[in-house]
Amino acid sequence: GCSSEKHFSNRGPPPTAMEHGCAPPRASNWRSRSTLPVAVLLLLAVFSGWEWYPAAFTAQEKVFWWLGWSPQPGSPLFRNVQAAFPGALPGCALATRVLKAMEPYKLTPNNTIYGQCLCSDEINNRNGHLPDLMQQHWGTVFTLSGIGGAPFVGKTGFAAFSSHVPEDGNVFLLFGPHVGFSPDGQIGKYLRNGHSGLSSACGAVIAGYNMCLHDKGGAASSHNHDMQESWLKSKIEPRVPEIQKSTSPMVELSKAAYEIVEDETLSIINTNYGSGYLVLFGGIVINMPVPLQDHFLPLHFTIRSAGGQIIDLMPTLK
Repeated sequence: GCSSEKHFSNRGPPPTAMEHGCAPPRASNWRSRSTLPVAVLLLLAVFSGWEWYPAAFTAQEKVFWWLGWSPQPGSPLFRNVQAAFPGALPGCALATRVLKAMEPYKLTPNNTIYGQCLCSDEINNRNGHLPDLMQQHWGTVFTLSGIGGAPFVGKTGFAAFSSHVPEDGNVFLLFGPHVGFSPDGQIGKYLRNGHSGLSSACGAVIAGYNMCLHDKGGAASSHNHDMQESWLKSKIEPRVPEIQKSTSPMVELSKAAYEIVEDETLSIINTNYGSGYLVLFGGIVINMPVPLQDHFLPLHFTIRSAGGQIIDLMPTLK
């Protein structure tokens, strides 16, 4: 489960030498700037001191900014993301750590089927970001979710998905809700391509919360024509008092959305498809302004198999 505050309080993994092996977002200027491996850049940062930034910023944070993956250290966007979701990393950097953790278990694109349980919002599928990188690596994707990121396919959908696994093969599932940040650091807002103004992200989760606050029944009360939003609203409603008490309701709403998605995901999975592994990788997708890398706050990383123990892989991300 993820109800414990420990999921949201850890600082996050220290730098590794792996980051340079990951493809960048195609919309960024990463290629023109990353002529040295990240491990070398980290050493240069440490020994040179990079004195134009205070020592409070880590070498990793400086390098991620230099590569064009993360906001400039000290900027309002940087500070707001760090304050809201400490431990979040650029998806490109995180992807290499996740795939490295799979090596001892011999998961490969030939013996593994990849599933994704993220919100339908198109900003979650931008080229070169974590979901896209996972799909590129594993080869195909089975979508289990709808708006908000919950696995609306249910047990039947998971059974259909897992029945497609190669013989004696494995399942890898990425899951979680998302939240946007505007260029000036507003949480829950996102500047979409072709728009002059900001819009909500996640719009479905925020809409469900607002319905609970204002109209009690509202537009999502007709289950026949708005089933997914109705379900989200029903799950958010018991959490409204706690969200309202928070000093940052949008942060608390994002955490609540994660717990809702994780609980539902754990309720539909099984290992009845064979002898292979089931890998669950969950967290909060943080949609960053273009051309930055979307970030991801990892909150769940486990591997299990039929009759076997559940192994916590979160330490492998450090």
